[in-house]
Amino acid sequence: MITREADYALRALIYLAKNTEKGYCPTSEICDAMDIPYRFLRKISRSMVDSGIVKAQRGKQGGLILGVAPEKLTLLEILRVFDQRALAINLCCRGRGLCSRQDNCEAHDYFHGIQKKLEQEFAAVSIADLIRK
Repeated sequence: MITREADYALRALIYLAKNTEKGYCPTSEICDAMDIPYRFLRKISRSMVDSGIVKAQRGKQGGLILGVAPEKLTLLEILRVFDQRALAINLCCRGRGLCSRQDNCEAHDYFHGIQKKLEQEFAAVSIADLIRK
């Protein structure tokens, strides 16, 4: 299940992608348009800026703007920043040594196969794809 943080980040990124011609969009405008609590967007905007997904500018003409072209920003990249747990179908898929049965588990290879397919599906969907629908 995708967290609220990832959901709100995705909403904000969709809004920014739809409004690239405006330049920097005020956070209050994004919150109103996408039904995101203001404090929550302020909190997650720091992660978006730190990851390079968006750029921020302070002041009267400030706000947020995409830092990556919508065609190049995928669901996989967004979930890697905001919701690592949504990407792993099982503990063993999150990293080596996290599961004590990893080397002798009958299901391990299947989990990894499914994990690869899941990541491929998320990587195949960009923000541009979402706003085209």
